[in-house]
Amino acid sequence: MNEDRLLICPISGDCSLYILADGMGGYTYGDFAAQLIIDTIREYVIKDLETASPKKVLRMAIEQANEKIYNESVRLKSKMGAAVTILLSINKQVYIAWLGDVRAYLISNNQIELLTTDHRLVKSQDVPFDYASILTRCIKGKKFENTIPVNELSIEKGDKLIVCSDGFYRSIQEECLLYFSLKELIQKIYDPKDDYSAIEISFQ
Repeated sequence: MNEDRLLICPISGDCSLYILADGMGGYTYGDFAAQLIIDTIREYVIKDLETASPKKVLRMAIEQANEKIYNESVRLKSKMGAAVTILLSINKQVYIAWLGDVRAYLISNNQIELLTTDHRLVKSQDVPFDYASILTRCIKGKKFENTIPVNELSIEKGDKLIVCSDGFYRSIQEECLLYFSLKELIQKIYDPKDDYSAIEISFQ
């Protein structure tokens, strides 16, 4: 069962919302948690975008999703959660919020740039390989100890954004994003080690 969930949601003529949530492995109800997070964030963003700044709206939407996950965890007596990345496009500005290891890439002028930082343990002598993919930050119903990261960037004509779960980017080489379409890359993934999903956004 693929526990990734994604959303592509036009809000107005110059505003769109994109979300990819990756249900946490090792926990239960991963697909349910990912969908609940997406639905909560979408509802909050659409409701409050006209009354608050985009960065504040994204942070508060994630807080709301975290509270929903907490309530459902209590109700179902089970741990659940997801990594998530959100892109909010308004005119030529894009706001990116994330927790976990769902990545966002910018492809511009034949260059690729990673826009997010993976929130997970880094493999080292002190961290066994089996624990190297443990998330250090995500939405799982616990109080956030740090500010939710939100970046802002300006988009130019011809730019492209890719949002993808770890099952996708671990199955390809990053430079392939420069030379192949998303459809072509997905066809090249023959033996995925995890669920994989991706969203491609092109700016004309």
